[in-house]
Amino acid sequence: MAAAIGEVCMFLLWLCFFGYMKVGETFVLLVGSYAIGSVLFLLTAALGFNAMAAASVLFPVLSGTAFVLSQRLMKARTGEELFVEEPVSGDDAREAGGGMPPAAAFAASRHGAAGGAESPVRQKMRIGAALALYSFSFSLSCGIALFSGEGVIGAFTVEPAAMIVLGVICAAFFKFDRQPDRPYKLYRAVAPLIGAGFLLMAVSPLPDEVGGFCVALGYVLFELLVLNDCCNIVKANDASLLRVMAAARLAITLGMFLGWLAAFTAASLAGAAESVSSLVALGLFAALVSVSLVFTERDMTSFAAVADDRALSEGALEGPTREEAFAAFAEQRGLSRREAEVASYLLAGRTTSFAAEKLFIAESTVRAHVHSIYRKCGVHSRMELMDAFDECWSFKASDL
Repeated sequence: MAAAIGEVCMFLLWLCFFGYMKVGETFVLLVGSYAIGSVLFLLTAALGFNAMAAASVLFPVLSGTAFVLSQRLMKARTGEELFVEEPVSGDDAREAGGGMPPAAAFAASRHGAAGGAESPVRQKMRIGAALALYSFSFSLSCGIALFSGEGVIGAFTVEPAAMIVLGVICAAFFKFDRQPDRPYKLYRAVAPLIGAGFLLMAVSPLPDEVGGFCVALGYVLFELLVLNDCCNIVKANDASLLRVMAAARLAITLGMFLGWLAAFTAASLAGAAESVSSLVALGLFAALVSVSLVFTERDMTSFAAVADDRALSEGALEGPTREEAFAAFAEQRGLSRREAEVASYLLAGRTTSFAAEKLFIAESTVRAHVHSIYRKCGVHSRMELMDAFDECWSFKASDL
């Protein structure tokens, strides 16, 4: 019991730490930690009982030490501490929104409208229900493999093997996909993997571990994607990361418990072989309910919009200010001091007569400066000049 409580505490602490990373980094860290942990588990299990007993003591100590060092490193680099939220005033929020390039501000308003269709509370309830249903299906598949006589080892090595394979698949996705920080298309593989796994258990002459592997692959993929989205929802709504992660873990545990309970009860009452078809049907039904009623394509789109909002917010907070971006723009184009002053009025939407009045020069002189500005910037109109500056601003922000 003490070991289980310690494992849950470390799990939640690491999830919270990953949740404070940037968009895209959280999912990478989650996938990497699951895969590396699975490799260590399989290696330790292969070495025998003594190695497993030693690892049960050594690994929690190493994990705790790594967590403390990682937290100190984050504080040294960013000045932020885990579980300590700094209040954001309304003025700061407005400045952050106003500090976006025009295109980014338009995208933020568009995504905000799309993502605001459902409250964060309802989103969290859907996540919890989907986690419980999918973990229920996964534990049913483990129960089928265990009670059908295939052996304990096969039933409990399916999940770590699936995590390692998933790590390889995600590594390929990160490398070759055009938007590796947006893994939402992977959601569509969850239900087919789980369905295929249960069908293999029901009709295939292959060992139940083969079907269990497919189910485990689909379930672990969903768990990682959902935990990543939990972090995005929390950061977007200034909620408690620890509370949300604890609720997600509770939903997973509840689903696992009910699944094992159902498998054990069916095997005890009807026999292991006779209960396989019933357990397969129950697992398929739970997965079907989740994908059709609880966690649908609409939710995936909503979570993608939340991630986009978070990415825009991070870019606005970390990117250069308008003044810094304009200074770099003027320097890159070789504008003189007076040309830069005129260009600033053009980008602000002012007329040449207004610029002439403010700069105490003739309007014909302003028009001459405008012609020179267009030539140096390679544009032919004010709209093209705005587009060139917007592109420069966005490029500077992406470099940081």
